[in-house]
Formats: sequence, structure tokens, C-alpha cells
Amino acid sequence: MDSYKVENGILVEYPMNTYVVEVPDGVRGISSGLFDDSCISYLTLPDTVEDLGVQTFCWCDRLNVIEFSSRIRRLEHNVFNTIAAQRIDLPQNLEYIGNGAFQGSASLLFIRFPEQLRFISENAFSQCISLRYVTFQDQLQQIGEQAFKGAGLEYLSLPRSLLNIGRFAFAGCENLRHVTLREGLLHIGEGAFRGCALLKRVRVPDSVVSIGKKAFWDCDMLETAVLPEHLRNIALDEIFPAHTKIVFRQSAESERQCEACSANGLLKCLDGYQKMDRAALEEAAAMGCPGAHMWLYKMDKTPWKRMHLLRAAALGNEEAVEELINTL
Repeated sequence: MDSYKVENGILVEYPMNTYVVEVPDGVRGISSGLFDDSCISYLTLPDTVEDLGVQTFCWCDRLNVIEFSSRIRRLEHNVFNTIAAQRIDLPQNLEYIGNGAFQGSASLLFIRFPEQLRFISENAFSQCISLRYVTFQDQLQQIGEQAFKGAGLEYLSLPRSLLNIGRFAFAGCENLRHVTLREGLLHIGEGAFRGCALLKRVRVPDSVVSIGKKAFWDCDMLETAVLPEHLRNIALDEIFPAHTKIVFRQSAESERQCEACSANGLLKCLDGYQKMDRAALEEAAAMGCPGAHMWLYKMDKTPWKRMHLLRAAALGNEEAVEELINTL
């Protein structure tokens, strides 16, 4: 076979033993499993493509560049399982990522989710051991079971739109140091953060109505869990390690957004950071202000400066995101 074959708008054959695939314009879909275990390394999809099928690029362990069609709204199960890409720019209209879609893609370092994404299904990014940084948008509603299990995440800032964190969704993320859970979240599933050994503190928002068993078990460094008063009567010993200090609050803490920070009265806008001394910046950073982290990254001369960059990016600072992309 030395050419592409299209039937009723569906790509059913492609040139064998090729490393570069440029799907012909006019193709609307790709036959399921067509490229399974192939040697391709570069994939270009025209804007006519709407459907990629299931397991279509599964086990393409040389595939490291993907140019998506903007018309794709769903990625079905195992479609890019175990590929070689380090960075993925997902389609801007994507709404759904299916079961195991990128599972086992061990080289994946960075991913920014599009604004329309609402659902990440089970195992979608499980065992992506190099995945250090993800950016979520404020449309995401559900993260499925084991969606990021065993991923290399270090900082995690979840959006206000998120309603449910599935069972074992972030279990075994051994590099995870900081998690921001926001008001609007309703349910934290069983074992959701189990084995996140570097977590030191977690704040559960007032909106949470249930936390599954062993959600934070084996979090060996978890010192403090701050919970809303209405969760006082749940079986906390089945959720948190025995050594964790549980603190209940009477009312919701105010959301600390960059524009609302008040450290030394200078955090109304980014211009304020330039007038602050290091102590004030560190105070603002501790309050979760992404701009402060970015300025500390610029100022710091130590080997640990990258930690501020990662934190700023995880909290949504666009400059930090671009800096991370450029260093990949």
C-alpha cells in the first residue's frame, strides 16, 4: 500500500512503513485501530476530521507530534494510549477525554486542557509518570476513576467548576506537594489522593458533602487537614492518616485570588509586585497568589527557583505557563 484510501469520508488505509502521516483534507473520521502499533512519529489532521475512533493510535510508541483538528469534540478510549509525545495541544473544542486515552504515555511532560473540556474519564492519564504540569479550565466537571493515578504531578490547582473527583483519581502521585480544592466541589472519591506522600496540608472547601474512605491514606507527610464544620461527624480515621491534625472552621475562608490579595496592601495588580520586598512577596505566595510566585521565580538565584515557576503555572499564571513550555 503506498497511498491513502478513504471510504465514505473515513480513512481506512494509509501508506505503510511511513513515519509522517498527513491525513488528506476532506477526511471526516479515521477507522478504529487503523494505526495501532505503527511506527509513525508525526501526525497532521485536517480541520475536516471530527472522529478518531477507538484505539486508533494505541501503542504508537514513536508518535511525538500531533497537530489536531479543531473540530474534534471527543477522544475515545485508548485512542493515544502509550505514545511518545512530551507536550500535547488538545483541540480547542474538545469536551470529553475517554477511558485510557493517553494512559501510559511515559514521556508526556505538560498538558493544557481546553476551555470546553467537561469530562476526563477513568485512566485517561494514568501512569503518565513524567507528567509534571497540567492546566485545568473552568468548565471541567468530572475527573474519573484513576484518571491521573501514578502521574508525576507536583502541583495541582483544580477549577471551581469541578463537581466530582473519582476513586483513586490522583492516587500514587508521589511527587504531589500542593493541592488546591475550590468551592463548588461536592465529592472526593475513595482513595482519591492515597499515596501522595509529599502532601503536607489540605483544605477541604465548604461545598464538599462527602469524602470516600482512604481518600488521603498513605499521605505520610500530611500534617494538617482543614475541614468545614458540617463534616465533623464523618469517620475521619477512615479518611486521613492517624498523625494528621484535623482543624474545623466555623465559616468558609475567603477565596484568595491574585486581585484580592492584601499582603502589605500592594497586591491589587501585577504592578504592585515590583514595589514589594522579598518578605512581602513570600507572604503573598503563601496566600496562593500566582503573580507573587512568578516574581519570586524571576528574583531567585538558587537551584530551587523552578519550584516558584511550577507553582505559578499550577495557579494559572499565563507567563509561567509559557515559560514552562519554552523549557520543555
